[in-house]
Amino acid sequence: MRKKIYIILLSFLFLLLCFTVKSNAAGSIRLSPSKSSMTVGDEFNISVNLSGASVATLTTRITVDTSKIDYVSGPSNTNFSNGRVIYTWTDPTGGENPKTDGTIATFKFRAKATGTASFSVSGNFYTPDEKPVNPSFSGTSVTIKEKEPPKPETPNPPTGGGTTGGSSGGTSGGVTGGTTNGGTNKPSGSTGGSTNQGGSSNTQNKSTNANLKELHLSVEGLSPAFQKTITRYNLVVGDDVSQITVNAIPEDSNAKVSVAGNTNLKIGTNEIKITVTAQDGKTTKTYVIEVTKTENPELANANLENLAIENVTLEPEFSPDITSYNGVIASTQENIHILAVPQIEGANVTITGADNIQFGENIITIAVVAKDGITSKEYSINLYKTTQEEENQNVEPDEETNQEKPKKIGVGHIAFCVIITASTAGVIYMLVRKYQIENR
Repeated sequence: MRKKIYIILLSFLFLLLCFTVKSNAAGSIRLSPSKSSMTVGDEFNISVNLSGASVATLTTRITVDTSKIDYVSGPSNTNFSNGRVIYTWTDPTGGENPKTDGTIATFKFRAKATGTASFSVSGNFYTPDEKPVNPSFSGTSVTIKEKEPPKPETPNPPTGGGTTGGSSGGTSGGVTGGTTNGGTNKPSGSTGGSTNQGGSSNTQNKSTNANLKELHLSVEGLSPAFQKTITRYNLVVGDDVSQITVNAIPEDSNAKVSVAGNTNLKIGTNEIKITVTAQDGKTTKTYVIEVTKTENPELANANLENLAIENVTLEPEFSPDITSYNGVIASTQENIHILAVPQIEGANVTITGADNIQFGENIITIAVVAKDGITSKEYSINLYKTTQEEENQNVEPDEETNQEKPKKIGVGHIAFCVIITASTAGVIYMLVRKYQIENR
């Protein structure tokens, strides 16, 4: 009898511990920079590394210090908004080839101001059977220094009779002139003196900053409003506009800007390309303005009047000039209803990506083609679908993403559960002993 009681007691304790202490830590996500120290204008990479887990669907969010860093580029399914790089990936084989230990994705950034720039990472990860993975997260930081001033050139000392001959040749204006450091003759009538043929090479680091700081046009209506990270814009002009004056100011005064396509505008679609070439002569960035020239500007209106998803709050609040949004839906929501109304009746609206909403991140695009059949504009919604497990867990708001994230169990919580379990076991033991004594 006593043995059976002990077995029941131990089983109860085991079940209590199983239900009380549930670990939600699995694997780790770590940011790794390609270099930890650099100068203003340098480009570098940040890699997102996974270890200790197998993931079939994921969303990573890297928060960037935009006062010191510019986002440059990343893989497809990457969106940069409000200082966050959001990347989404889903195994196209349905979980047969998940991501395991290694690099999830790599993103390129550019240093723009001195100091220490920090990067933090968060996200949502799911196993092939759609169970959430809650890894530990490790951010990183880089140090940015000012560019070194150019080193002054030091001429080579003259050899032979270079100085005397050069001076003589320059004064007399003779044909032979003076002998240079390299031993060649100076052209007729040139100033004398020694000449450094080879010179010393300039070894300073040249800037790779190819961003625009400001963009102004001679006509109004640029959409969206200029931001240096946005490279494609729309503009509608009347048929009386034959050219557009472009004033493009680079962030780095040493960068060069060239403008093409802003003259001899024809009826229909025109492209103005603004190419910024950094000081290094290799790094370039091109801003494109799609200009629609029309007799009736109203027919070229590709703006939305309203954009909304039923039971979903879009962030930021809708505006016709804002083309990128975020939203969250519950795990039980099978279908979504999107309201996309164009400003001009007769414009064509096409919605893609809203038919098969998966757990995690979903990219929905709303393409608007104006009534003229030529002018187009695209809006995107980054829609996140939570899982049932996430909703059942004790959650707390994530201030950076305005979403909810699982609340991790701390050591204090575990200790508290152990104390409660031990106390419960003691009470049960005392009751059993009392029962045995009374029934002897």
